Amino acid sequence: MRKYKLLNIILLVCVSVSLNAQMHIFVNSHQPDPLTANAGANITVTSGSTVQLGANPTVTGGSPEYTYLWLPSENISDATIANPTVTVTQSTQYVLTVTDAHNCTTFDTINIAIGTIGVNELINTTAFNIYPNPNNGNFKINLNTSTEDFVELIVYNNIGQAIYHKIFYSNINNFQKEINLLNCIKGLYIAKININNKTYIKKFNIQ
Repeated sequence: MRKYKLLNIILLVCVSVSLNAQMHIFVNSHQPDPLTANAGANITVTSGSTVQLGANPTVTGGSPEYTYLWLPSENISDATIANPTVTVTQSTQYVLTVTDAHNCTTFDTINIAIGTIGVNELINTTAFNIYPNPNNGNFKINLNTSTEDFVELIVYNNIGQAIYHKIFYSNINNFQKEINLLNCIKGLYIAKININNKTYIKKFNIQ
């Protein structure tokens, strides 16, 4: 009888040791570096120039495979690759969205200006504001402009579809307009304003 008890104790000890050994097998796991996008350096070119977007590399960290989306997509060779080319006809700020295999997302921007005027003079992000941001789909846009002109507003969703497009006339220096997108789903959106051969871009969230 003592032999059976001793055997049972030995078996329990072996099982316990085996379970403890298994618990330590998967403790150490590799964490990828933070997902980071690089749309490239701001540049000034002449009208009609062809420019390659994105740095080398365009993305680091995260978990491959990556998906890319460049906005606005007009005149871009392929808005879903890392380094497309674009024919520049007006000063524009391009927004790059990168998503990795685990659905993590990151953003970066590049400003491309026409002529000899600096990027900050042509694309002044402080001149165009959206408030509140985040919002519930109902928000106001504010644009500081020195000219009376037509204001074209385009809103894109996070897959590059234009979901709102309207043209207003601004006869005052401080243009304001209330926008209602209450039927839109939650997520990231990009608002683009074209006025007097200049483009302004703002990202905002609907929650």
